[in-house]
Amino acid sequence: MPGKPRTRFIATAAKALFVLAVVLTAAFFLRSRSEPSYQGISLTGWSQRMVNLNAGGRTPSEELVKVVEAFGAMGTNCLPWLLDWAQTDDHSRKEAMLEWVQKHPALHIHVQTAQDKYKMALYGFQLLNSNAAPAVPQLTRLLNSTNAQTQLIAAVALASIGPAASNAVPAMERLATNSANPNQPLFNGVLARMKAPPPPGK
Repeated sequence: MPGKPRTRFIATAAKALFVLAVVLTAAFFLRSRSEPSYQGISLTGWSQRMVNLNAGGRTPSEELVKVVEAFGAMGTNCLPWLLDWAQTDDHSRKEAMLEWVQKHPALHIHVQTAQDKYKMALYGFQLLNSNAAPAVPQLTRLLNSTNAQTQLIAAVALASIGPAASNAVPAMERLATNSANPNQPLFNGVLARMKAPPPPGK
């Protein structure tokens, strides 16, 4: 029927406008929170560089030095963002939007998934290392998350912080002694790092 192609076009255009509106709204709120940056590149940009370096299987030393330098300069300003990324959840509406975007590559719209943000949070905490210690209370709470990915990121972050995360030891011990949890070996490893004596001079 002649009217069907026109109807499909209108429906596709409406969906494209909806996705664009969602992306622009998200971008506006992110900018309004003053995302930290270094040398003109945002925290998201540096985090994505680190994800790409690891995805390539090799980590060029010069590029890694730049990323480490950037996180060192941005420091604890990164923490609110990393904590937000660690708790990302692709709810049903966003999942439908992502599926639609993937079916229309010609639009060149990129929407970050929860997995993207989990990786950026994970590498971010590892790069900050013990400098992420101010986030220990929040990370301790995230150990109780029902989201397995969020729980794992919190555990790895606490391991990176090391002995400075000692206040989280009781919560980690509960996870490490839970034989029903498939990640029990990882939690035991994290616990060992948290209980390790601090390096000389610390």
